[in-house]
Amino acid sequence: MPILIKVSKDAPLNQGDILKDIPLFQTGSDWAQPGTEPQKIKSPICMVLSRPCVAAHKPCIVVAAVERIKEGIPKDVDSFRKVKQYLEQLRDGFSTPDRFYLGQGIPTLDGTGRFFARLDSLCTVKLPDADALEDLLPSRRVATLAEDFRRDLHRRILSAFAAMGFDDYGWFSNQDLDWLISVGRGEASEFNLQIEHKRADIARNLSSGSHENTKLEKDVKQITERLNAVSAELARYEEERQNR
Repeated sequence: MPILIKVSKDAPLNQGDILKDIPLFQTGSDWAQPGTEPQKIKSPICMVLSRPCVAAHKPCIVVAAVERIKEGIPKDVDSFRKVKQYLEQLRDGFSTPDRFYLGQGIPTLDGTGRFFARLDSLCTVKLPDADALEDLLPSRRVATLAEDFRRDLHRRILSAFAAMGFDDYGWFSNQDLDWLISVGRGEASEFNLQIEHKRADIARNLSSGSHENTKLEKDVKQITERLNAVSAELARYEEERQNR
C-alpha cells in the first residue's frame, strides 16, 4: 500500500490528511525581539497531526508543514539494493527523524519532487465553521495517509520529541571503544600503506622517464582524503579513551 491514498470527498477531516492552500505562519524574528510580526511559511501544503475528535469538536487543529526534499539522490545509489535501501531509509527517517516521508503525488506548481512533513515545524490552524469546512474540504484535501502510515505517524511524532539520543563518543564501554579504535587505526594504516605504494609507483615511473602518473596521483589524492576523514573521526574516540 503506498504512503498516500485518495480519500472520499465526504470523509471527515482526519489525522494524516494532506491539505493545500493553507496559510501557515511562524514568528518573524527571534523570540527575544519585542513585538515581532508573524512570517508566512513558504509551503502552502500541510499534514494534519490532530486526532479526528479534535478536528471534529475543537476550533483549531495542529498541522505540520510539508516541503519538497531539496537534496538530490546520492550518486552511489546505483543498484537495485541501494535504491531499495535509500527509499526505506527515507520512509523510516533513518538519519532525519524530524522528517516524515510522503513520497510523490502531492500537487504543486510543477507537480514534481519527493515530499516530507516537517515534524519540527508545527502550526496551529483555525478551522472554518462546520458548513464551510464541509464545502472547502473536497478542494483543499489532496490525499491522506494509508492506515499503516497513519499508525507509524504516532511512533514518529513520539520519536521526534522523546528520543534524546546519546553522546556521540562517550556512550561506549571501554572494551567496545577499544575495539572501535583498533579497527579505525587498522583502516588508517591500510590507507597509509596504499599511499606509500602509489607514491613508490610514481617515483619509479619518473625515474624511468615516464610521466604517465595522472591516475596514480588521482588515486593518492582520493586515498588521502579518505585517510584524513578516518583520522579526524578516530581522533575524537581516542581522546575519549584517554580521558577515562
